[in-house]
Amino acid sequence: MIATIAFANVPDEPLLNIKAVALATGIEAVTLRAWERRYGVPNPNRTDQGYRLYSERDVAILTWLKNRVDSGVTIKHAVAMLYSQLPQQAEPARSRPDRRGDSPASEQPLGISTESLRDHVPALMGAARSYDSASARRIIKQALAVHPIEDVATRLLGPTLETAGAEWRAGMLTLQHEHFITQIIREQLLAYSASIPAPWRDGRIVIGCAPDELHEMGVLMLSIFVQRRGWDVIYLGQSVGYERLYDSLMMIQPDVLMLSASQLSSLTELLKTAEILQMRANVGVHLVYGGPLFTFAPQLIGRIPGTFAGYSLAAALDRLDGLLSRTDLPDSPPLPPLSESVTHLARRSDAEKYSLIGILSALIETHDHAPREHSIAFPLSAASLAQHVVSGLIAALYFDAPDLLLTPAYTMGGTLRGSGISLDMLSVALASLMSSDDLEALRPFLSSL
Repeated sequence: MIATIAFANVPDEPLLNIKAVALATGIEAVTLRAWERRYGVPNPNRTDQGYRLYSERDVAILTWLKNRVDSGVTIKHAVAMLYSQLPQQAEPARSRPDRRGDSPASEQPLGISTESLRDHVPALMGAARSYDSASARRIIKQALAVHPIEDVATRLLGPTLETAGAEWRAGMLTLQHEHFITQIIREQLLAYSASIPAPWRDGRIVIGCAPDELHEMGVLMLSIFVQRRGWDVIYLGQSVGYERLYDSLMMIQPDVLMLSASQLSSLTELLKTAEILQMRANVGVHLVYGGPLFTFAPQLIGRIPGTFAGYSLAAALDRLDGLLSRTDLPDSPPLPPLSESVTHLARRSDAEKYSLIGILSALIETHDHAPREHSIAFPLSAASLAQHVVSGLIAALYFDAPDLLLTPAYTMGGTLRGSGISLDMLSVALASLMSSDDLEALRPFLSSL
């Protein structure tokens, strides 16, 4: 218990350097500096050269703080507990000569405050551009050392990923740079997730990306937020396939399944997953869907069997928390009906998906003479563009929504119009697979491609 710890009885002679303290406590040096700068705990002595010297009492205090943090308490609250409950024993901010101005440059912290987390996006992007993994990790770790993961994710990591994606689409950043910073952030998030204490609330959730969806960073952050609320989280990562998903859910027995989608190519598979769960009601899982796709295309909300998570990570967290605690159980309104002709056309196109991709790929190769390899914003091959176009077309058909093909969720991946393919050329190419009636019904959709 906190009241039984007597820090005043622990020797306070400054003997240990920062490396020895980091080894003894399991707290990285960058975190020790960040805690000292922001909270004044501990306040080590300095040598004449400006190097820190810690005492055994400092080690005891730091070990106590780390145990609180490891149990789920934020460092800010842990320090408050230290000051309020043991003001005389701890003496973490005892009077010592302040020689911070004499410390070596390598010892200087970055100085990240909650208000300025976004101001450090350029520094993180700079590390990405120079492939400087050490600097990127240091920026993230220092931010995590002094701020809740929710703030770091939404004010630093998320904006960095958005910046990297925007610069890649604009041709200002290579795909390799974008992957580099994404993997650094993913690595740090997974490491943080592994450090969260075991769940203590009675509720289980499976979280991942919809089938064929590879963009996982948002849903990974959300899984960590839910873990921090004390729920049992089974994180499945990218592209949670619907094949044998029912068997897995019967084994896991979750209360909620959360799937995220950011592009039209994963929308059809998300719909199929929802329909499977709807037919297998005995699995007893509540499906929640969300992701950037629904910001681009809000007309999809209410068109999928399940509950929409919300437009932000905070809204999604509150929605999942309410479902798991059973304090917020939203009604599931009936889905709007689709005409039989549209449903037939969607299923027919879905069945011919790979034939359609082959035809469009050949068409693009024949008519697109632009220097595609220099266009970062679009897929680098005719085959990838064809796959993107066909996946978007099928999704739009399943929802009887040609306007989906005009949203950024579709157009950011490239269009046939951008490759010089006209509606007439497309109709002629598809005539070998589609009847004249089907082509006529497809015309409003094809004109948007």
